[in-house]
Amino acid sequence: MSAAAWRVFALVSLLWGSMYVVIKQALPSFSASEMVVWRFFFCGILLAPFARQHWLNWDRRSGRMAKWPGVAALGLILVVGLTGSFLPVLFTTLAQRTEPSALAGMFTALTPIMT
Repeated sequence: MSAAAWRVFALVSLLWGSMYVVIKQALPSFSASEMVVWRFFFCGILLAPFARQHWLNWDRRSGRMAKWPGVAALGLILVVGLTGSFLPVLFTTLAQRTEPSALAGMFTALTPIMT
């Protein structure tokens, strides 16, 4: 791997791992559901420019208005989002009320292996 790839890997590792320490420190002030909502809100803000740029490029390439998925596809996206993103984050935040943040980090690191 190149030096730039290692730097990006180190940055992502630092950001991903430090999240559990931040959650542990913020839990006395916020409820678990508030933490999850704020986390998704800030992720949405950070990813919005990339999504906007992708949308604009995709629209120009197709030369026509984009077709929206049907109701069944939107329901499936909602189910996948709830089970794959929202519920795991909620359960991790709830577990951090009683468990150390290092343990939560280890469980999350094992998720790709178990999946």
